[in-house]
Amino acid sequence: SVCLVSALPMAFLSIFSLPLCLTWLGSHPDLNTVPALMSLAALGAFLHITTGPGTSVFRGMGLTANEFIYHGLRLACIAIALGLAWLYGGLHILSISVALAAASGVAAILYLAHNHRKLGLPLRHLFRKILLPGVTAFASALLLHALWQLVLPPELGRWQTLALLGAFGILHSLLSASAAWSQAGSVR
Repeated sequence: SVCLVSALPMAFLSIFSLPLCLTWLGSHPDLNTVPALMSLAALGAFLHITTGPGTSVFRGMGLTANEFIYHGLRLACIAIALGLAWLYGGLHILSISVALAAASGVAAILYLAHNHRKLGLPLRHLFRKILLPGVTAFASALLLHALWQLVLPPELGRWQTLALLGAFGILHSLLSASAAWSQAGSVR
């Protein structure tokens, strides 16, 4: 499913943002917020990408106006989220990023629910068959991140970290794929 394919890289990018950024950019005090921004962007992108198949179904049916529902939801959610961010903490790079990621995620889930309702599909289908495979990728990334923090020393060199990120990325892909595969067999 598109959700799983989207979740594989986005879960890893989101959960492993700190070692990825340290390997990519090095340790600079000016870049302390970059891992958080990377995590937030990956989370928002994950759910946004998941809306693609529903949009394609409605395009195939000649109902292109359905896309404007998503655009309207996104605009409304962004306005609300930015308003709440401004109201409760002021607008700065991190609060804006949190607001945009939350708005994107909420709008995507509302749009997916709308599409399911419009197609006559139950909401449990949305959660069990579309979103749950993506959740397995995030669970895999969280499990591996816990292992990373438990086993590895905090100060690794950039090349060591890069090699370990590659190994953990492969493990993440294998764990996510096997979890999704076993889940697909049990959901049928």
